[in-house]
Amino acid sequence: MLTEVRPDLRPYKIDGHYRKGVICLSDAARPRLEILWNSVTRRRFRARDFAIRQLSRIAGADVTKSAKEIENSSLEGLLLYRNRETGRDHCVGYCPATDRVFEIAYHHESPGDDETFRKITLARFSDQERDTPWKWAFFGMSFVSPAGYTLKHWTLNLGDMTVRLADERSWTTRPGMVLREIYPAELALARMDLEAWMVRLLEEGRSLYRPGYRKRFSRGGPVFEPLEEGTAKGYTTETRLRLPLRLFLWRTPPGQRVRLYHDAALNRLVYIGVACGGKEFEPLIEEIMNGLHWAEDSAVGEG
Repeated sequence: MLTEVRPDLRPYKIDGHYRKGVICLSDAARPRLEILWNSVTRRRFRARDFAIRQLSRIAGADVTKSAKEIENSSLEGLLLYRNRETGRDHCVGYCPATDRVFEIAYHHESPGDDETFRKITLARFSDQERDTPWKWAFFGMSFVSPAGYTLKHWTLNLGDMTVRLADERSWTTRPGMVLREIYPAELALARMDLEAWMVRLLEEGRSLYRPGYRKRFSRGGPVFEPLEEGTAKGYTTETRLRLPLRLFLWRTPPGQRVRLYHDAALNRLVYIGVACGGKEFEPLIEEIMNGLHWAEDSAVGEG
């Protein structure tokens, strides 16, 4: 999903997967926005009737006359019910392009912010089709994932954010990727230099993918090469799925290519790992690189 929200809203809860899940955003004072989604399995689905039933259940009364229709080019039957007693706006809508329904709850604040929610957050709310590239934004981290990749795991710690995605459309080998940003880079590099960070990050992933080493039995440290991307400098290498794991994780790609570089302009260390067939490494990495930080100058919700 994609929408515009106030820049001070931050995710405090993310759960579920593409078919069903929830994301909640809050400001410094309290939760402000909750978005739940679910997949529609019925052949005949009437979006407006469904929205009326859901909102009536929330209100405890028939809202057919009191619910307000919101114009939205992506969602059908998007209705808004204002509950002044609880101080919440409740909305329900259906996206025919993805067969998902959305239930949105907004906690009232100031009149100006309430109007922004209705006229911008709701009016510009859209869903992203599964077989197209997706835009993502977490705090100051934003990227575009290749078509078919869905979220598998995330660790969103202040100063160190990691997102893992996988393409599960194939019944055989399933490509995956990990993006990690460590910030502020000045503080991270004051603790240890970029080469030491590369060694540390490779060792952290060693339980699954083993890097090559300069000497036997891991002596001499892992092997990696210097990398330059415009003004950014860093390192790159390839790692291999540990031999004992290949017997059990037969869908996991046997090789992974990783990059770590210092983005001085954004004051971040950026780590990218792509696990797939050998010929696909560079196209996927370049696609990710081209979509990094797309939301840097905007206030856009998580995709």
